[in-house]
Amino acid sequence: DVMFWCMADVFPPKDFAKMYDRALELMSGNVAIYAPDIDWTGQKLFGSKMREVYPGVYDTPCPEMLCWFIHKDVLKLMPRIDPKVNRFGWGIEYIAVAAARALKKIAVRDYNFVASHPRGGNYNNDEAGKQFQDMIEGLPENWCTATKNVVAERDKVGVRVFTLLIGGNGRLRDSLSYLLRLQLSHS
Repeated sequence: DVMFWCMADVFPPKDFAKMYDRALELMSGNVAIYAPDIDWTGQKLFGSKMREVYPGVYDTPCPEMLCWFIHKDVLKLMPRIDPKVNRFGWGIEYIAVAAARALKKIAVRDYNFVASHPRGGNYNNDEAGKQFQDMIEGLPENWCTATKNVVAERDKVGVRVFTLLIGGNGRLRDSLSYLLRLQLSHS
């Protein structure tokens, strides 16, 4: 009833068995998407801005698709995405969260477990970002609106992180924007 997904360049938490049991326990209730924290990701979330639902576990608009568990009902409800439109997969987690919420369920990130992910990637972030936007705009109107709402919520509890280590033409601008937003969010 639950699918586990871990990207090829991600190492699951060291105590995988304990995390697995915790995921299944929480997913037997109102949790439809479960993910551990990730040591490095392009999306920095601030726990202080999210609702803690269990000790160290937060209701999140961004569970991070790098390593996660998804209930079959979410997968069944999600609109199908053409890999020709978004072959990098950026933003799939926001559609999944919109589906979970349509089912009156939540997505959580569990900060008690941490998966390991290398910095950067071997692809063009500008292209991945464009594909993400094209995917959202190509969704049926109700899914487009619901997904944009989830992204807007992500922007309230965190920021997109672009470092100088990541490719793309706007690296310096995005890095400075991130640092400014990070400073403002903590002031």
